[in-house]
Amino acid sequence: MEEEKDDKKVMGHEYDGIQELDNDLPGWWITLFWITIIFGVIYLAYFHIISPESTQDAEFQAEMKKAALEQEARIAAAGGGLKIDFPQEVLDRAEKGKQTFATFCVACHGNLGQGTQCPNLTDNHFLHGFDYDKIAGIITNGSPKNPAMMAWKTSLTAEQIQNVAAYVFTLRGKNIPGKPAEGTEYKSEEIANAAAPKFDATASSAPAKPMTPEEKAKSSYATCAACHGANGEGNPATKAPALAGQDAIYLARQIKNLKHGKRVSTEPLAAGMLPMLALLKDEDIDGLVKHIQTLPAPKIVHTEKGDATKGQPLYAICATCHGFKGEGNPVLKGPKLTSLPDWYIVSQLKAFKEGKRGADAAKEPEGALMAPMAKMLMDEQAMKDVAEYIKGLGK
Repeated sequence: MEEEKDDKKVMGHEYDGIQELDNDLPGWWITLFWITIIFGVIYLAYFHIISPESTQDAEFQAEMKKAALEQEARIAAAGGGLKIDFPQEVLDRAEKGKQTFATFCVACHGNLGQGTQCPNLTDNHFLHGFDYDKIAGIITNGSPKNPAMMAWKTSLTAEQIQNVAAYVFTLRGKNIPGKPAEGTEYKSEEIANAAAPKFDATASSAPAKPMTPEEKAKSSYATCAACHGANGEGNPATKAPALAGQDAIYLARQIKNLKHGKRVSTEPLAAGMLPMLALLKDEDIDGLVKHIQTLPAPKIVHTEKGDATKGQPLYAICATCHGFKGEGNPVLKGPKLTSLPDWYIVSQLKAFKEGKRGADAAKEPEGALMAPMAKMLMDEQAMKDVAEYIKGLGK
């Protein structure tokens, strides 16, 4: 039975002498509630309908473009580079080539050609010479001195190669700070007086004759080698894990997940892989993985220090998916761990714990399973202890 109590209705719920009253919500709460609804409608209309260029992502892209222009201006103001006058045809082709360079080359050579994992294209040092024909030849056929520089003749048209070579040709002698110099040093006068390019106006807009599947796989891996090593051994400097010795099914799944946006990650290395994977067709992934499987078992370089005794009980939660000996479990889609360096294991546990990986269960359900497991590890030292125990499993 409902009754009146202090002008409030008793709802009929009573426990231990405490009665529930039908109190009205405070006016300030109702006011804030309606304000949030009105704000949400206005926000949706403005940022997603009226002015989509004002979103955070659009503003970020605009800021990045502005920063790049400011960097170019600072370099030009410093006066450290050569002042070379190029024929208009070279400049026109270079402008077209710059777009292709931005799509496929910046991950290794930097946004201004200053070099990241691969050589600086703007200094006075060259591995293969600085004239246009040699630049075009390396782009076409790859570098015999650096397996990371793949042959682009099956990925780019002959015309695109000419344009990219023209753009790289115009970078000579700008001396933009970046990766340390490599190769033979040439005098500025030699670089400035290099012969002007002779372009083939009849260059085909279609790629050259396709390679065999084995050649294509080897060529595709050359792009991976820049970060993961010529033999898939990994590289602590670039935070790139070892690929050799890893389960083929897992490798194929991760390549596909990254390529198609299912593995959502804010890690710089993962982001750097995206332009590389854009070149890789889905039907070529299995061939690439098959090539990786032929690479010799790597000598793993460990850099972390932990306590295996403390790591053993912590690893118990990992064993279900990764195996009691770290051998992996294809059924549960858990990768092999004993072929991975300890620094990579620690970095990935941190990424899962901090929500940088495994945050979207709909896109990457396997990663979403890892996230709560990683959060059970109290701190980075616990992660190092687990990694130390895993090292012992591989012996």
